[in-house]
Amino acid sequence: MTPLGVPEGEDERLRPRERLRHRTSFQRIYDQGKSHPGSLIVLFVLAAPDLERRAGFVAGRRVGGAVSRNRARRLMREAYRRHKRRVPALGFQIVLVARRGCGEAAYGDVERDLIRLLARAGFAPGASPPPPGSLI
Repeated sequence: MTPLGVPEGEDERLRPRERLRHRTSFQRIYDQGKSHPGSLIVLFVLAAPDLERRAGFVAGRRVGGAVSRNRARRLMREAYRRHKRRVPALGFQIVLVARRGCGEAAYGDVERDLIRLLARAGFAPGASPPPPGSLI
């Protein structure tokens, strides 16, 4: 265990290579993936055996002004960063889309919504992850 309580060998950081950056990547997940709507977030999951775990974070104009959109993305990023180990390192890419109210919500509410959506998508803690072809 490290001083922060993280098991040795586990990295909780969200590195740039773990993030989706290009519009085509987002569009592929929207078109070919499966959506799971929540109260504050919509989770899109694309499963394919050749994919590395990556995540993208989106907050459109209906979330609010620039401050609200940036806060919504920060909240979603932090919640995902703390729970990314639920998603297998290979076979899945996800996009989190903020809904109206996400920018004003408390972190705990966003985190609870994400955990619920991950469980609904088959990424429950302690359970074996779904096979990559099963979510499509």
